[in-house]
Amino acid sequence: MNQEKSNKRYSKNYFQKPFPPNHNPLIGTMQVDTLCNVRDAIYTIQDLSTLPEGIDLSPKSSTGMYFIMNCILNALQFEIQHRK
Repeated sequence: MNQEKSNKRYSKNYFQKPFPPNHNPLIGTMQVDTLCNVRDAIYTIQDLSTLPEGIDLSPKSSTGMYFIMNCILNALQFEIQHRK
């Protein structure tokens, strides 16, 4: 399925509205779930950063690392601001 066909199922204004604050793959149902997901994401970054020199990540891996770090920061911010 190409991108054009998959976007047709959404209304014209769907992507213009801001997403809800919990629109993040690391945010769980409960605070403890989010914190476990964040911990696991940090472990993933740690494992990727300590790969042996013979194993190279792709040139686009920095985009993925940025996405993971952004999800971590936003998940923690969600827990601080929206859940008490």
